[in-house]
Amino acid sequence: MAVNADVERDQNMTRLKQRAFSANHRAKRSNNQARESFYRTKATAINTLLKAGRAFVDGVDWSVPDPTVGIRFIGGGRLHTKLSALDLLAFRSVRFQLASGSI
Repeated sequence: MAVNADVERDQNMTRLKQRAFSANHRAKRSNNQARESFYRTKATAINTLLKAGRAFVDGVDWSVPDPTVGIRFIGGGRLHTKLSALDLLAFRSVRFQLASGSI
């Protein structure tokens, strides 16, 4: 039974990662109003993956007013998101990773 739960959890995480990539792709091809909706979808997926330990900080660009965080996913792939797009628990995960020097 535990094996099935692990497989299902992995499949859910893969779907979330695919949702983030799809939303990012669609945002880049959309107008302003739709673009914001797609970026919120991407952020929600990234937040969930960070909190689940399935995504990790790959770098931060501190040169802009709202820093951009590079996120690397288990199983491959990388996206960027703004620090302000992270919810409290995802932000804590990022802060912990930065403080521990894991990037």
